[in-house]
Amino acid sequence: MFKNKIFSISLIIAILSVVSFTLYAKTVYVIEFNDFHGMLYEHHLDKDAVSGALYFKSAIENKVSSNSIDADATEVPGAVHLSNIIMENAMKDNEGRDAVVVSGGDNYQGTIVSYDTKGLPVNQMFKLIGTKVSAIGNHEFDWGTKYFEQWQKDGGFTFVAANLLDDKTGNCPAWCKPYVIENVDGVKIAFIGLVTLETTVTTSAKNLVGLHVADPWTVAQKWIDYLKNGKDPMGKPDVIIALTHIPSSQEENGKILGEEINSLCTKTKGLDAVLSAHSHLRVCGTINDIPVIQAKCYGKMYGILEIKVNDSTNKVESIKPFVYDVPYSGKTLTENTAGKILDKYQDIEKKYSRVIGKTSGIPYNPQTLSPLGVYMAELMAKASGCQIAMVNPYGIRSGLDAGNIRVEDLFRISPFNNTLVSMNVTGAQLQKIMEYGLSGKIGCVQFYGLNVVYDRSRPVGQRIVSMSLPDGLPIEKDKIYSLCVNDFMSTGGDGFNFEGAKDMKIHKELFVRDLMMQDIEKRKILELPPATELKDISKEEQKEAA
Repeated sequence: MFKNKIFSISLIIAILSVVSFTLYAKTVYVIEFNDFHGMLYEHHLDKDAVSGALYFKSAIENKVSSNSIDADATEVPGAVHLSNIIMENAMKDNEGRDAVVVSGGDNYQGTIVSYDTKGLPVNQMFKLIGTKVSAIGNHEFDWGTKYFEQWQKDGGFTFVAANLLDDKTGNCPAWCKPYVIENVDGVKIAFIGLVTLETTVTTSAKNLVGLHVADPWTVAQKWIDYLKNGKDPMGKPDVIIALTHIPSSQEENGKILGEEINSLCTKTKGLDAVLSAHSHLRVCGTINDIPVIQAKCYGKMYGILEIKVNDSTNKVESIKPFVYDVPYSGKTLTENTAGKILDKYQDIEKKYSRVIGKTSGIPYNPQTLSPLGVYMAELMAKASGCQIAMVNPYGIRSGLDAGNIRVEDLFRISPFNNTLVSMNVTGAQLQKIMEYGLSGKIGCVQFYGLNVVYDRSRPVGQRIVSMSLPDGLPIEKDKIYSLCVNDFMSTGGDGFNFEGAKDMKIHKELFVRDLMMQDIEKRKILELPPATELKDISKEEQKEAA
């Protein structure tokens, strides 16, 4: 009898708890996108549809016809409980908004319109959809640091980067903050900004003069403690989120990979969620019970954190992560506000739409030696008078689709103003450089002027079996060879190390993109042979074993 009473009381308490939660829970949302790279207009990259600003804006503004959220949904309409979140809430003061829009960084670099205007239309779009906070990506530094203040002013948002520190002061630079707190329908959400440790090797060293990057987890914990102790004038936040440009990936079983992202989630205490970026992948899951999302890139996806809190105490009841596709029908959208913004820049599009040649299609894969990579390296070698040339894998951003080749296509392939740097290296130094390029840490180095046989099954640093010049002469360790790379690589970009190289010369008048343009205009038709300069014998051994 006593046990039955205890059970009845427990059941009543449980029911009351559910009723209380139902009556007093409120839901707010964080809408995240990352690595937009200035993709304002719908187009294709290597046959992969990029929806552009209008589809992106339309998707995240979509009205809801269902209260349910499907974690595996691929269609946005009716899938997310966000009734008029963006446009309605962007026009309101902090009180009354039930969502906040944030970016994971790498906002601008990547398209000709954004390049030509230094991001102005991107900021206009950010302001239109109500973006409030942005992490700082490595490509934010491609044009130095002089635009950060104007970007924030034009876009109506704040850059956050707690671990990007001034060498002299030890604090964040004046043009960003370590964190911000957004009041979302009465829920105080703190966003601690974090740049990736890879920033120091994924932008030119000259762009980071006077700055350094501290490890994210130590700095994050410092600001978590600061916020939880209520030291901000707004008081203690209800939710603390790391808004980062830190990479991640995810296995089919749901496990989220990435040393930096895992260290952040396991070496800190007090984070409620982490927003990832940089690796251009869809990630949606948890690390150490902390929700983690990344919404691919180019505005093709966006992420949602659904945050339920107790309406009376603002205590977090749950945070659920979701990532959704931006549906793309292939039809051009027209919409008054955003359409007028984009219309202003049609003249820039036209200026760079000049046809310079044709092709049947040249795909690009940064994970293997590709014809386009060999072609670019060959142009560099011949222009600089070097025997050998190398291109970092992600110095090439896309391939060419079949059809006309336009000037704007070359800006998509090579959006960076990379110049050439020539040097002399020994055969031993050359092998060390090539070993790093084939380590898999940064994709596969693209090269010209060598034939390389390697065994991918061997340990990193011991994979090369043989290297020879195109005429068959083997590379000798003590012999000197002339090598050309781009200026990004020459200063340690992507981790390449040319220490000990002699006679280093910067060719300021030679730009990689210009070399391509001049060559294609001469050829008229660009067709490239297969890349046969790299041979992986581990594949042959696997076939023999099978």
